[in-house]
Amino acid sequence: MNGKSMQENRNKKQKHFGLVLLGIAVAFIVFASMFYHSHFTIGTYIQGVNCSCLTVEKAKNNIEETLGKRTSVIWFDNNHTYEVTLDKLGVNVNENLLHEILKNQKLRDMTKINNYFGIVSFDEKAIERYLKDLPEMQGSSESQNAFIEWNDETQKFQIVQEQYGEFMDFEENYNFFIKKLEQGEYGVKLSKSTIIEPEIVTSMLEPRLEAMNDIIKGVQVPNLNTRIELDITEQRVLMYVDGECILDTPCVTGNVADGCSTPTGVYYLYYKERNAVLRGSNSDGSKYASPVDYWMPFNGGIGFHDASWRNGVFGGEIYKTDGSHGCVNMPHEAAKILYENISTSIPILVYESWQIRCLKN
Repeated sequence: MNGKSMQENRNKKQKHFGLVLLGIAVAFIVFASMFYHSHFTIGTYIQGVNCSCLTVEKAKNNIEETLGKRTSVIWFDNNHTYEVTLDKLGVNVNENLLHEILKNQKLRDMTKINNYFGIVSFDEKAIERYLKDLPEMQGSSESQNAFIEWNDETQKFQIVQEQYGEFMDFEENYNFFIKKLEQGEYGVKLSKSTIIEPEIVTSMLEPRLEAMNDIIKGVQVPNLNTRIELDITEQRVLMYVDGECILDTPCVTGNVADGCSTPTGVYYLYYKERNAVLRGSNSDGSKYASPVDYWMPFNGGIGFHDASWRNGVFGGEIYKTDGSHGCVNMPHEAAKILYENISTSIPILVYESWQIRCLKN
């Protein structure tokens, strides 16, 4: 066989081999097209679970079984951790979304890893029950203000310290946990709570405490758990019955500029009267007659009463330049509450807490 014939023979073999390869490629493409019409391509992960070459039904079962064995870890700010297998939280695979993925996949997808999320949901009732059983999710506690109480043993007033509350937003933690699970994140940190600060803390009451203890020195008072307080500095009237505050209201006391400041001390109610007319002299010598609905004198002509002429404006620094003749002007409703609860046996403590503040500063 000459060289030309040998070359022609080699060309025929190469052509034949190429046709065979082409046939194999075409056959593979046809087979792959038919196979992956009903099966996921190689490299398909759904919710982190390998579903390569599986039908929708088998992929669904594989996802539910695999995820059901996985463990979710929850931890809180206090480093307490809790574990739960996902089967206890009700794994639900959305079969319609699986069909959508299958429908839209391409053969070229086999050349890369494709991971799909948002295909799985969980039983919200099961998650709610689980979270509510965790100690850190057991609800909220209210803050408590510091307050002053009478101590029978020491015969002094003392401060009961404030308590900080906690607010646990269950709804926020619940939604956050579900979101993370559906994104395939099974280690989740939840916020235990938000600290709720009290409005009144110990340091705010210390000047008042010292003023109150100072005003009762040498005074024999059998029970100060039930009392009335008038803090001239803060311009407030407070009434306690068995340690419980039933009244806390702004007021206006004696006019400082006119030398009519309300005297401090420990007093008792003389009597109480409805629909009285208070009479006296102004600083310029003119006379006044002021009708009131509730009159409760406790120190000479000085007492508690409503003051409609103030048009609902009380407290602040009014008393320094536009105060009363020495009486304690109160809002009408507050005077009514005081009138209904006051008696001649209840001590009235009148003090100025600013003096203590000045000493501290």
